[in-house]
Amino acid sequence: MTKLLTAERLRVFSDSVLLVAITILAYNLVPPSIINGDLSGVEVQTFVDNVYGLISSFFVISIFWVLYAKILDYMREPDELVILTSLVFFILVLLIPVFTLAQFQYETLQSVTSLALLQIINGLLLILLWTYLLRHRKILMTQEEVSTTDKRYMYSRLTLILCIYITTIAIARFVDITVAVIFPIIIVPAMILLWEVFGLEKKKNTPNE
Repeated sequence: MTKLLTAERLRVFSDSVLLVAITILAYNLVPPSIINGDLSGVEVQTFVDNVYGLISSFFVISIFWVLYAKILDYMREPDELVILTSLVFFILVLLIPVFTLAQFQYETLQSVTSLALLQIINGLLLILLWTYLLRHRKILMTQEEVSTTDKRYMYSRLTLILCIYITTIAIARFVDITVAVIFPIIIVPAMILLWEVFGLEKKKNTPNE
C-alpha cells in the first residue's frame, strides 16, 4: 500500500475528493418550479436552503482540503497508518454534502448533531495525523524540525474546528436549531483571524535580514 500511495498520489487523491464533493453539492442544487406563472414558495425556500448549504459546505470542505494539503507539504513518504487515516478522512469528507443536505431538509437536533459530529471526527483525524507525523518526523517528514509557530498554528486551526462544532451542538440543544444551522459559517472569519495572528507572530520571530 505504501508503494502504491505516495505523498504525491495522496495529494492528487485529495484533489479528486474535493472535486467529487463539490460535484455532489452542485447536483443537489435544483431551481424552483414555476406553476401557473408563479414560483412555488416551498421550492424557493428549499432552493435558498440548498444554496446556503452549498456555500457553507464548500467553505468547510475547502478548509479541510487546505489543512490536509498543508500536512502533506511536510510529508516525505506515508506509512500504512497515514494512508489508512487519509482514506477514512476522504470517505467522511464525501459524506459532508449528504449530511448538510439532511440538516437543511429536516432542521432537527439529530440532523444538526450528526453533521457536527461528522466535522468533529474529521478534525480529530487530522489532529491524529499531524500528531503522528510530528512524533515520527525523522522517518515520515521532509524536515526533522518544525517551528513551534507552525505546530501551534496547525493545532489552533484544527482545534478551532472542534470548538465551533461542539458549540453548534450546544446551541442546537439549548438555544435554537436555526441559529445552530447558521453558526458554523463563523469558521471563515475565525480562520482568517488566526491567519492574521500567526502571520504577525511568524514575522516577529523571523530574524531581520
